[in-house]
Amino acid sequence: MSAAGQMETFLGVPAADFDQVLEKVAKCWASQFSFSAVNYKRQFGKPIASRMAVVVQEMVPSQVSGVMFTCDPVTADPRIITISANYGLGESAVGARVDPDHFTVIRAAGQEMKIASRSIGKKKFFITQNPDGGTVEWEVGENDSEKACLTDDVIMKLASVGHQVESCFTTARDIEWAIVDDQIYLIQNRHVTTIARDTDFEIINDMNGNIKSEGDIFSKANILEIFPGALSPLGISTLTATFDVLCREFQLQWRELDVVESSLYVTASINTLRKQIFLDASDSLLGDGGEKWRMFATHGRDISKEKALAEGVRRAPLPAGRFAAAMSLLSLPKMFFLNRNLVKISEGSKSFKVPLKPFSSLEQLNAIVVAFNDVKEAALACCHAFLETSFFDGMVMSLLAKSTAGEMTTEILVAAANLLKASDLIESVDVVLSLDKLGSLLRERIDKDEFLSMSPDKALEWINSSESEVGVMFSEFLERHGHRCVKEFDVQSETWAMRPTSLVKALQAIARTTREARTSAPQGKSIGNLGNLRLSYLQRFLLHVFVPRARKAIAHREIAKSGIVRIIHQLRLAFHTLAELMVSEGRLPHKDLVFYLSVDELHRLITSCQHKLISRAIRRQRLHPRLDDEKYPLLLYGFPRRCEPKELRRAVMEVTGTPICQGVVDGRARVIKNFGREAHRIEKDEILITTATDLGWTPYFPLLAGVVTEAGGLISHGAVVAREYGIPCVVGIENVTEIFGTGDLVRLDATHGVVRIIQRSR
Repeated sequence: MSAAGQMETFLGVPAADFDQVLEKVAKCWASQFSFSAVNYKRQFGKPIASRMAVVVQEMVPSQVSGVMFTCDPVTADPRIITISANYGLGESAVGARVDPDHFTVIRAAGQEMKIASRSIGKKKFFITQNPDGGTVEWEVGENDSEKACLTDDVIMKLASVGHQVESCFTTARDIEWAIVDDQIYLIQNRHVTTIARDTDFEIINDMNGNIKSEGDIFSKANILEIFPGALSPLGISTLTATFDVLCREFQLQWRELDVVESSLYVTASINTLRKQIFLDASDSLLGDGGEKWRMFATHGRDISKEKALAEGVRRAPLPAGRFAAAMSLLSLPKMFFLNRNLVKISEGSKSFKVPLKPFSSLEQLNAIVVAFNDVKEAALACCHAFLETSFFDGMVMSLLAKSTAGEMTTEILVAAANLLKASDLIESVDVVLSLDKLGSLLRERIDKDEFLSMSPDKALEWINSSESEVGVMFSEFLERHGHRCVKEFDVQSETWAMRPTSLVKALQAIARTTREARTSAPQGKSIGNLGNLRLSYLQRFLLHVFVPRARKAIAHREIAKSGIVRIIHQLRLAFHTLAELMVSEGRLPHKDLVFYLSVDELHRLITSCQHKLISRAIRRQRLHPRLDDEKYPLLLYGFPRRCEPKELRRAVMEVTGTPICQGVVDGRARVIKNFGREAHRIEKDEILITTATDLGWTPYFPLLAGVVTEAGGLISHGAVVAREYGIPCVVGIENVTEIFGTGDLVRLDATHGVVRIIQRSR
């Protein structure tokens, strides 16, 4: 923090008038409480009532004065010395009140110097000392204005002095100087505060972790629905503190020791790059021969020929895979009795609270960190639930694939999708059905038109004040699902309970539709109805065993995920309280910055007032929207490189993916690349085309005629909700958001997994 120009400077105070000297000293000290100075302190989290020294110097009646940097002030190039100068006192040049002369000196090897450039400023006026006290301004004559106020000889002398001062302090210097009768005076000298400033590249990558080699393979396919876009630094820090150690412990239960990351100084499972989360595919058997069902379950397509798998680093030899399979079988008893534990954890998550007493910011932060320990049981249950889903769904798909010698045909995929429809009402579908029912009730009201014409804020007040069935149902909905939202694993995200207007917008759109509300989800097909698939009696018997468990596993995953998200929501509320405390204590300029600091950085800011952390948080906040919009290939290797926009719209008219829920529908395409900016534009009977969906998208599903996604497999969120709700759906189509555009008339043939253009939009 330089505080340059924040305090008042008084020049030309008569030394003989001691009372006036004392008065100016007091005014100089008091200037730290000016509006600009107070705002500056708040911006850096400094105490408002700071200790301050006032420097009293003998006045130098300078003929020429200015500022010298012993490095380039913009690029921090140490070879450059820059000098700004004007006639008279330095106030005009330092305060940027006139356009001064600018000179650049380059230091070559062996300390040789030469003048590289000269720029003559307009220099309209200059300031001198008033004999009666204070200063006076004078116009610069036309001849003097058009010539340099420093000769080459003086420029070189100044540069030499600057070089000597820099050598004494060993860092680049910001020097104010004055010249009287060829004598150089140094008025002020301080270090250049911007020279150690991090670049945007360093800020963007300052939370990267766990890249073991330049050829590591990363996947975004089955992680996009949980972690879409960039996470906040506090969100990353919280996930690492609560999940990563537990994931390491969980992996040790079913993987060989030499496969699991043993160092506590890098993450075991959360790979963060440019503030986005990636899965490490180098340690998996993804893409190995004979395991095509695994690819379709996670990526929605065959990826065995992908360049990343061919050229990237593979660290999972076959014995490790057999070990993992053996340990998975040993985990079967836990999976069969998981339901009992999930009920307990679900109820426990509803009572989980972080203490929000009248704490100081440090006490509140400590309470949050202590609460991290209480996440363990729910997080482990979540891990087991995801493993249960992967295991049983994988068993079903691998058994079905036996009829085609391991090939994943359209018939196999359709059969798997039909069999995996959950027998129980899962939470994601309850969101859709509940909102659909609410929309139906609103549609039947006499005052429907009044509700539809209201702003979301007014409509929310109307619902909350209503004692009708609508008001009761909406309140119950928020009680059950208010902790959910888009990016719900990021503590920065606002949940439906925190910002119900996002739900109201969806309700208004649903209420405008004319179709009947659905009251239940369609049931999955029986194992006896498998078409032309040829399976042995043993294989059919095993399907009878595994299909019910696979359906239950999907519901278990939803319960476990909801429980952990409910706990994260309580941590979110605690962080909001912490932010308010830090603002009230003057440690943060505004609340939102708390989400751009890690837990450790928050502790350092509170205990040692490291103001540079606030500058870092401000820059992270500025860069975050850019990182959030970055898109990466679903499978890549090496340091992640962003997807560049491709001109595909005119070149491709038909694409094929993995069918999830059968049906054929024609409709207008709605291509969405950013949920926050574009989701509210969804209209009824449109076909949603996007990268991936999470539960935050669910309120818009009652409006949709179909769903198409780039990422996702048979058990991804969009696939599960579309299948359970009965919406035609196709997943796993690479670059589909670049091929189609909003307004295109398209045909979605979800029976065969085909999406084709009927008519392009203009």
